[in-house]
Amino acid sequence: MEKFRVVEAVGEGGYGRVYRGEHVESGEVVAIKEFKYDNSGGMVPCYLREVANLVRAAKVNKFGHIMEPYGFIFDEPKKQIFMILEYAPYDLHTFIFKAKSGGQLPTVQIRDILFQVVLALDTLHGANIVHRDVKPANILMQQSGKILLADLGMARSALYRMGRKSTNVQTTWYKAPELLCNCPRYLCAVDMWSVGCVLFEMLSVKSQPALFGEDDEDQFDRVFELLSPDDKQQDRYFPSFTSTQLCYFSKALQKEMRVIDDLDMLDLLLRFLTVDPDQRITAREALFHPFFKDILSGHYTLGSQTQSAHS
Repeated sequence: MEKFRVVEAVGEGGYGRVYRGEHVESGEVVAIKEFKYDNSGGMVPCYLREVANLVRAAKVNKFGHIMEPYGFIFDEPKKQIFMILEYAPYDLHTFIFKAKSGGQLPTVQIRDILFQVVLALDTLHGANIVHRDVKPANILMQQSGKILLADLGMARSALYRMGRKSTNVQTTWYKAPELLCNCPRYLCAVDMWSVGCVLFEMLSVKSQPALFGEDDEDQFDRVFELLSPDDKQQDRYFPSFTSTQLCYFSKALQKEMRVIDDLDMLDLLLRFLTVDPDQRITAREALFHPFFKDILSGHYTLGSQTQSAHS
């Protein structure tokens, strides 16, 4: 650690602490993530998975919206592992809370934030990585307005639908219905539901997640109570419930939303919050949605709209 100086602690999780630091010679501000060893003296599996996913993502991170590691420092005698990362001064959770204290987020700012998040997920999904923990606290923001999707500790391969995956992932308030139903064969669509929850939170008149369940069971009830799915199509994931290609907000949930005067934004929100994961919009499809047409035409070349990471 002689090349870096710790300035202050900025966060702590189950696997270690995060510090704001500086490069001793250049003065560049960085994030320093310290990981704990497990009880057996080895590296925590979640840490190993995060490192592996970050390395995979860095190879395809063309637009730079996934947090990349600058390097790693291993201190074997002290049983310490440090990962040096890009620094972002705040996360979307803090930003939303502060912004709502002074009013509502303008549509143009929501569009810019959301596009960068979806672009990061398109990058991950294109590399067959499902994040599994998309939430405002894992969406970091730099002073320039650049968005960085962080914390790939829950991420894993999404190559095979038939592969059984843990459903004990994602924070409850951003958890897709198929996870609430303990369906172990899910794909990248779970991330897109979470993005819908994040967008709804930016649009909500409250300073809390729109679907604020106390636990998974309560969250499941809230999804079907507040989103009031239509009964035109039976969904194989939920044999006891009905869904449709698009779900429609109940009157109770509409009261929690601000007035939306952009119909393209409302349409995109509905497509994110589609109960049937096979009908839910993909990251690649979302990038070509009319809500993003001004951003897409001015700054990015993405190739084909038909590319999908769900299949």
